[in-house]
Amino acid sequence: MRYCIKKCSILLIITFFSARIFAEKFILIDDSVIRAKIIKTEDNSYIILNKLGLFRVFNDQIASIEQLPDDFNYEIDENKDYFQFGITEINIKKNNPKTLSFNPFTLLNYYRPIGEISGYIQNAYGLSLCLNLNFPNHAFLNIFELHIEVPYIHGTNEFNSSTSIIAIASGPEFTIYRNKNKSFRISAAVICGPALIFIKNEQVNASGYSLISSAYSSYSFTIRRITLYSRIKYDFIYDKTINFHSVGCSIGAGYAF
Repeated sequence: MRYCIKKCSILLIITFFSARIFAEKFILIDDSVIRAKIIKTEDNSYIILNKLGLFRVFNDQIASIEQLPDDFNYEIDENKDYFQFGITEINIKKNNPKTLSFNPFTLLNYYRPIGEISGYIQNAYGLSLCLNLNFPNHAFLNIFELHIEVPYIHGTNEFNSSTSIIAIASGPEFTIYRNKNKSFRISAAVICGPALIFIKNEQVNASGYSLISSAYSSYSFTIRRITLYSRIKYDFIYDKTINFHSVGCSIGAGYAF
């Protein structure tokens, strides 16, 4: 009698949760894939059901979760008592956990000079080679990534004058928001470093060293290991004659290792 009551209660739980939560594809951190129905969501795990039985998968084992079509066929036998064998915990063997991961990416940049410099440079474009380093297993260091960037900026004006800048800048990029499955991230940073400036027009062909500092807010979206980026930014380059101020935006893509 007790067994029948327990079984009926479990079947009611399955029916209740299945009506609310449907097909899910779990991509685990070892790149294995499980397709199953979520039976129950707990603080640090999910209880899931497919034709092989009931399983518990922990949050730290999950790389991402994708929703499958509602008509996906799990091949679940509704007359079979999947609970008689209990809930199996999924174990992933963790060999050599990552202490450092890196994500190189490229950005296409547009700059709109502002202030006094806008009289000499109306528009500027550029390309940035970037690298983000993070420490996934360190509780404190995981709140930011070390950002390294090599930007190239080229600006012209209507008087056939051009200014080119190449620099290297770095600094901490702090995470403002990251969603549960870590596919979307909002971050902000202030970076600085040395810059080399080339100025060319009909009278002058000169070069010199300076300092660049940039402040930006970045939005990134990751699909598997491919990351798409967008950014709004402010740049400042010191010059004895006239300082360079600009606001701009960037888009780009990268690959996470």
